[in-house]
Amino acid sequence: MFDRLLVPLDGTHGATSALGIAEVLADRWDADITVLTVLTKENERLGLDEIVARQVAGVRHAREIDIRPGSYTLADDIATVFEQEDDTLLVMSTMARGRVAGLAANVAEEVMRQVREPMLLVGPSVELPDEWPEGDLMICVDGSDFADTILPVAARWVDALELNPMIVGVIDPSKVPAGVSPAYENNAVARVASGLRDLTDRPVNYDTLHGSDPAEAIVDYARKGNAAMLAMATHIRTGVDRVLHDSVAMAVVRTATCPVLVNRPPVDPTR
Repeated sequence: MFDRLLVPLDGTHGATSALGIAEVLADRWDADITVLTVLTKENERLGLDEIVARQVAGVRHAREIDIRPGSYTLADDIATVFEQEDDTLLVMSTMARGRVAGLAANVAEEVMRQVREPMLLVGPSVELPDEWPEGDLMICVDGSDFADTILPVAARWVDALELNPMIVGVIDPSKVPAGVSPAYENNAVARVASGLRDLTDRPVNYDTLHGSDPAEAIVDYARKGNAAMLAMATHIRTGVDRVLHDSVAMAVVRTATCPVLVNRPPVDPTR
């Protein structure tokens, strides 16, 4: 599915988790792994290059360890290496800081602004079973055309990993107009599921969740179910807008116990 998996490493445990996930995927697809480490003066003094070398030792698919001095921003460096080769997937750990972090940059979001390709994000709460990635690919929608842009991306992953597609729609009851029946809400999600069936031969299931906090509802449902991965489209918020409105996708990444495939359209749906 991909020829190369790019994994930024910074010496932390979370980044190592992303490397482990990339190794499983590389096994499935016979892909190479490029490990990227960007050195600042501080982490160079701490011997980050040696730490990363130890973390990568024994990773069979690690074709290249790219250790380079930082340039303008970390996101710039990651995007530059990403764009060097086609058929590359970025597998990246992130703390997925939300609006509580104020205007502080979220590196994963900064990278998405530049590469505009699907990325597999590994949040701080990810805990994978030994049999990963077996189970469901839980695809999150909200009734908007924007959210539905994740469908062709998810369909490709469903087929490549032989996952079970599960469409989940989240509805905030306080925002539903009076007189709208639960059946109507469920039918809206069913229509999305029907659209996904046109993109994959695998059986598609669906469900409708209710909650004032979409991220919390999604993560809770995924934990109770059999979700191997989550998939969703995301907006990238900046400045004051980011302070006032947390990204649902980043809130999901922050608390999900499985990786999250995120996509910022427009993007070629066959990628």
